[in-house]
Amino acid sequence: MGLNILRYGVAISYPDMGCISPKMTLTDEEQLIEVGRYMISLNIAFVPENRSTRNEYDFQLLETTIQAYGLHKYWNHFLQTIVFDALIGNTDRHQENWALIGKTTVINEMKDVVHQIDESKNYKDPILKLLNTPELKVAPIYDSGSSLGRELTDERIKKMLAEETEINKYINNGKSEIHWKGRKVSHFKLISNLLESSYGDALRTAASFLNKISSKQTEEIVNSIDIEIPESLASYRVPTIRKQLIIKLLNLRLQRLKEIIHG
Repeated sequence: MGLNILRYGVAISYPDMGCISPKMTLTDEEQLIEVGRYMISLNIAFVPENRSTRNEYDFQLLETTIQAYGLHKYWNHFLQTIVFDALIGNTDRHQENWALIGKTTVINEMKDVVHQIDESKNYKDPILKLLNTPELKVAPIYDSGSSLGRELTDERIKKMLAEETEINKYINNGKSEIHWKGRKVSHFKLISNLLESSYGDALRTAASFLNKISSKQTEEIVNSIDIEIPESLASYRVPTIRKQLIIKLLNLRLQRLKEIIHG
């Protein structure tokens, strides 16, 4: 699970999940191409910096984008990212927080043209389709820090650990940044909608990594994420009660996802 716990400067990772990485290194010849870069070329009503147009950022726009740019071979990665976010409760998978990787040389050749298009908002599919080159590859999942209750105070954590209704309410209220048909929905509702759509079988395949995760494994990983932090930096270690919450959140969300996906 490539997941940065940003407040404490540590990361935890489940094994056997190749596309999920706590860090990503690009060569001098590579450059990230965020999903949003494709999206705004197809839907000029979607202006990422304008909060009033956030409802344009939905799964249907992702679907249109993948179809328009022939990115079908990356469907498993996109769906796995959605499942992963549902597992950790990530609320910030915005258009720049997932991407493909392209050759810098190809991108630089069209930099001036793309700049002119951005300035005029006169997007042209054939031009941006140049980004869909054989050199493209999928980027590891990154920037997943808005998850696992990282915004909660210690007082709220104590209350959630003491009252099960509180932790269940928190889990149920978690919303996906990726909308569904223009509406903001919970992670679990997004998964349910996908299961009922033509992507049901593909989503089940993408979610197969959930079967590799056990509660024991989760507990071992979370409890050991800061063991290498020296005593002089002890204040950066994750407090025990926060570890307890992370473990509980992961296990409850994992159980809920399995129930939704497998019935």
